[in-house]
Amino acid sequence: MAGSSQIPENRVAGSTQESSSPEVKRFSVYGDFWTQIQAAGVRQCPFFFEPILLAYYTLFFFILCPGTRKPVIDNLSVLFPESSQLSNTFRALRVFWSFSCSITDAAYSREGKNIIDWEVEGDDCFQAFAAKQEGAVVLTAHMGNYDVAAPMFSGKFGKKLITVRAPERDKQRQEYMQEKFRAEATEDYEVRYNSDDKFLGIDLTRAIMKGEYVAIQGDRILFDVSPLEVPVPDVPGFHINIPKGPFVLALTSRASILPLFAVRLGRRRYRVVILPEFVCERTSRDHEEAVRQAACQWVEILMPVVRKYWFQWYVFEPAFFKDEKEASRTLLTPDS
Repeated sequence: MAGSSQIPENRVAGSTQESSSPEVKRFSVYGDFWTQIQAAGVRQCPFFFEPILLAYYTLFFFILCPGTRKPVIDNLSVLFPESSQLSNTFRALRVFWSFSCSITDAAYSREGKNIIDWEVEGDDCFQAFAAKQEGAVVLTAHMGNYDVAAPMFSGKFGKKLITVRAPERDKQRQEYMQEKFRAEATEDYEVRYNSDDKFLGIDLTRAIMKGEYVAIQGDRILFDVSPLEVPVPDVPGFHINIPKGPFVLALTSRASILPLFAVRLGRRRYRVVILPEFVCERTSRDHEEAVRQAACQWVEILMPVVRKYWFQWYVFEPAFFKDEKEASRTLLTPDS
């Protein structure tokens, strides 16, 4: 399920993302080394030792990855402007802890261990939509555990579910994850990477028109994805950049957009939150305006969920940006 110019330079144990050799980059925060260590850990670690390891690695990455830590604090400062920098730093630590728990649960699931309990909120919304027997764009966010929710609930949809992911930042990790996802693939579930495949958009449009579901994350911009600037509700002077692609896909395929979030309630407990569908449709010849209106509607849905579950919103890049007009107005206003 899935930004561009704001990719932080994260370093672990002195490694760099761009200039290092492939072997050194394996040890970066985005490398495959840590993923494989985690996979080995869930196979061999005694259950009573797991919280200790989680706490250790949470602090390890929180302290040694300022390029990841600072954007989380900055994002929380926009969500909680009344809080001090220290308070938002502790909130950021909780985000890192929640992320550690979520990816550990995902690792257990990839090892074939059925240890997670799920509940569904908004099943009536889904049943009403499913009754129409149409394809859909399932729009979600980087929170909770979408990697576990997607394969687990693909059978519930009654249609094939295709999830679209941003490419991994490390080539070896990309190869490792692709192998894992190929092993998970079924007739009801498939993962596609938003890579250099020029035909991906065409393939996804065809899938929706066949009645299948395409799940995409719509809350951050990575790599060369086309961005949309959308005002942040109830936060004057700020906008959030979100991907344009999901709304173009919905407009092209004439599919409804179904908001869905997988949130973590506690140890091995998750909830899938399904909200009422909405559409991206033209009311005039202005294609871009239709896309923008749908994007604004999505952000109106997204932000209350983010505020409620801020501790598991896993966006480790800058999410909010000051509007240039507002910044210019501030600079031109004389001090009184």
